[in-house]
Amino acid sequence: MSLRKQLTDILPTLLPSNPVEAIKGTELIRVTRLQLTGNYSDASLRYHFSIMSCDPGSPIAKVEKGQGYYRRSAPLPALSGAQELLSLIQGRLDDLSSDPAEMDTVMLRNRKFRAVVTRYFEINGRFPFAFRQAFAKDSPLGNLWKYPELVLVDWETGQPNARFWVLKLLKDHFSPGDKQVRTPQPGPCVYAQACVSSGNKRRLLLVNRRNRDMEIAVSGAVGATMRFVDQTTAFQPASSTVLKQEV
Repeated sequence: MSLRKQLTDILPTLLPSNPVEAIKGTELIRVTRLQLTGNYSDASLRYHFSIMSCDPGSPIAKVEKGQGYYRRSAPLPALSGAQELLSLIQGRLDDLSSDPAEMDTVMLRNRKFRAVVTRYFEINGRFPFAFRQAFAKDSPLGNLWKYPELVLVDWETGQPNARFWVLKLLKDHFSPGDKQVRTPQPGPCVYAQACVSSGNKRRLLLVNRRNRDMEIAVSGAVGATMRFVDQTTAFQPASSTVLKQEV
């Protein structure tokens, strides 16, 4: 039996499912040897760990930031379109507007579908998205499933938009294992959440809920780097500045 085939059979029983509990390469080599048939060098095992971790069909995955390996989640089956949730008897969304009771049932199923889609993309490491309601009062109901509401790129150019850059900020600076700290809220217009990273770095997430400038005081913030997405950054990556005062 080839080394890769043996590793495919062995690793699922050795690897933790939680990336936070990832096992270091040296330790993984040690426990793997206990079940291997054949004499393989450490370099050969490390090579196979590295190559297999890049294969979405293999059982081993590598943590994105840091060191160690964990067990890859089993791939989910492909999702069908929302329209396929409707039976042939029910017809299409556009055909149901005359029956309020039937429409309520169908929309309930559609909301469940949206929840499944969101969870599907979260598990697969993709940014989730929702679907918008009808564009206007007289828009056909079929529009519910033609256009995404929270798209992350410009519909025509493919250029990342502000939502993309905000989510990238979250992904780059907040990670599993970060400790959330009780955070006093500065007011109804600004949401705040402080965290301490696994590397003992202090971070503060601020969300302006209004479409205008807001000023808040952050004690001890002088000299810290603030990264932000707002009207000035538009379709460009997040900007940053070093704070010179606490407001």
